[in-house]
Amino acid sequence: MLAEYGLEDRIGIFINVPHSQMPAYYSMIAASGGIMLSTSLLEGFGYAVAEAISCGCPVLSTDSDGVRSFITHNKTGKFYPIGDVKAAVAEARDLMKNKKLREYIRIQGRQHMSLSFSPDRYAISFREMMTALRIFH
Repeated sequence: MLAEYGLEDRIGIFINVPHSQMPAYYSMIAASGGIMLSTSLLEGFGYAVAEAISCGCPVLSTDSDGVRSFITHNKTGKFYPIGDVKAAVAEARDLMKNKKLREYIRIQGRQHMSLSFSPDRYAISFREMMTALRIFH
């Protein structure tokens, strides 16, 4: 399909990239003006999306449960309806071409991830859970 649409020189395919190298890839994608596109029909926690946002890589995703913790449309990322290719293309183009919105989303996304998913936040949530279970008073 890449040849059919003349995209061989625009899309790179990387197979079995070690997890430890993903932050470098997400940073390169962001610096090149690209995006991370998540096409999942159903997502648990959405680790790949969370990692991309944390690395400052703009994300376009289907609206599935697991990524709603990370993405607020046009604030920390973008959503498109599952199966709606035209909408996905329009949102992807906007995310790549609208420099002001792109930078806003990158900043807001990283800020949201660092505030909402920091080790300190986890410790507070863990303590609250333990208190609720009456393990700590």
